[in-house]
Amino acid sequence: MPTFSRGLGGWAHRHAHWLFPAPAILLVAVIIVYPILYTVWMSLQEWFASSLTGPRFIGLANYRKIALADTRFHEAVGRTIYFTIVAVGAETILGLAMALLFNREFWGRGLLRTLAILPMVATPTAIGLVFVMMYHPSLGVANYLLSMVGLSPWRWTYSSQTVIYALALVDVAGLVAFDGQPLDEFQRPFAWPAELARAVGLGAPHGLEAVIRAVKPTVLIGACGQGAAFGKDVVGALTEHVDRPLVLPLSTPTSQSEAVPADVIEWTQGRALVAAGSPFDAVGYGGREIRVGQCNNAFIFPGMGLGALVSEAREVTDRMFRRAAECLAGQVTDQELTAGALYPRIRDLRQVSTRIAEEVAREARDAGVGRAVDDETITRAVAAAQWTPVYYRLV
Repeated sequence: MPTFSRGLGGWAHRHAHWLFPAPAILLVAVIIVYPILYTVWMSLQEWFASSLTGPRFIGLANYRKIALADTRFHEAVGRTIYFTIVAVGAETILGLAMALLFNREFWGRGLLRTLAILPMVATPTAIGLVFVMMYHPSLGVANYLLSMVGLSPWRWTYSSQTVIYALALVDVAGLVAFDGQPLDEFQRPFAWPAELARAVGLGAPHGLEAVIRAVKPTVLIGACGQGAAFGKDVVGALTEHVDRPLVLPLSTPTSQSEAVPADVIEWTQGRALVAAGSPFDAVGYGGREIRVGQCNNAFIFPGMGLGALVSEAREVTDRMFRRAAECLAGQVTDQELTAGALYPRIRDLRQVSTRIAEEVAREARDAGVGRAVDDETITRAVAAAQWTPVYYRLV
């Protein structure tokens, strides 16, 4: 017995140091190792979202299909290798060189550190990308809307004759124009000619209100993240030329919303149609309750993903998104429209997503990019592919 105790004590003494990294090792195993192994196991199966029998083991067939039949796989591997060697390597070397440089004492070190960190806290590149893509000749939202009514794409910002109908880019200095104000590179393609700005009355210093009076929009969409950007004067200018303006303060969280829906409804005497990116309570006005819909992409993406999986779509088309949007609009009841709501209730998200998934799957079938099955099969497949989370009490 004494020999056994001494042996056990010696073993514990030799391995006690493993107790210190054990929690970290367990965390890595659960968060990283297990998901990787599970993903590998999933890749060895054949999955059908609509199947009621579960996955079927097929070994390396998925890998052979990708490596032998999909030319994009070889292109992706080549680009990944190139990126890893060139971009990551150069970035690492440059980063180390800058770290060594900034660690030394020299005149102007503070300024250089500020210049190095500035791109990480500023957003002009992201803003530029948003506007470039919005009016891209083939990929932009503006041309997609034209295609919905049978019109050809248009190069919006290439002509001073059409830019006024496309975009009025407003910053702290007012309308972005070639009128002597300093312009960043990303702003220049969207800057108005000075003579065009003067022709519509935007030559002198001005703000958003003046732009609205000059351009006369019917819809005001806020995505700037600046709270109270849509003030009473701005909304009042909008209502001067449109009876039922559409005002969409979409920035989140609530503190960053461009306007409070209750204020917009009050300022427009209850005429404005309002939806917001953040959740807001219903607004009482004129003896009725106006429900403020939440304009959230959660209404579309779950149904889009489920519909694409169930239909085994080879690609996700613009028509699938359009069908999803039409389905979403169709689920706003007459009672909700009477109450001023532009979107269904968030609490109905599961039902909304189910209907959208069915419509997306039908569109994929009709377009020839998904499985050729009847509507009843699609409905059953969408229902079978859903699940309900159940959480057990731990205490």
